[in-house]
Amino acid sequence: MDMPGERDEAREIEDRLAAILSQLTAANELVRDDADLRHDSFGAIGLTSVDYLEFILNVEAELGIDVPDEALMDPALASVRHWADYLARHRAELSTPLAGAPAA
Repeated sequence: MDMPGERDEAREIEDRLAAILSQLTAANELVRDDADLRHDSFGAIGLTSVDYLEFILNVEAELGIDVPDEALMDPALASVRHWADYLARHRAELSTPLAGAPAA
């Protein structure tokens, strides 16, 4: 069961992911004009596999995380909302150290 703070974090992450996806799809003519970037699946929006990988790379850079291959290929993570929930639950374990930061 989600905790209230976890839901808040998930919605904050969802806002950031939706902004990333919006920037990526702004000039993409294959993306439906009426697409709901938060709730529609990436396939329903019209993303290609290359678009999806670019989205994930931008998410990793923006959030300072490393998305495991298993998550990248998980069909349950088919929308921004699902990714946000996943990242809120696993963010600590996915975090990467800042470049140049001393190792622990």
